Amino acid sequence: MPKRPRYLEIAKILIKYYGYLIKSRKGSHVWLVDNKGHRTTILAANEQVNMHNYKSILKQTGLSEDDIEKYL
Repeated sequence: MPKRPRYLEIAKILIKYYGYLIKSRKGSHVWLVDNKGHRTTILAANEQVNMHNYKSILKQTGLSEDDIEKYL
């Protein structure tokens, strides 16, 4: 199993390669939205994402693990 990414790494990948923009930030969470209206919430922390949250982020964005891992 490959190393799990950190929350901020996922956010940077979504912004840089998949066209997501920061909608807002409140406390320890960042809301990202793309041009089609897909939204996702990511914890603004520099720690490894747990698998439950990772799967949730992938489901919200419609991406696969391979889509994220190719930019790590």
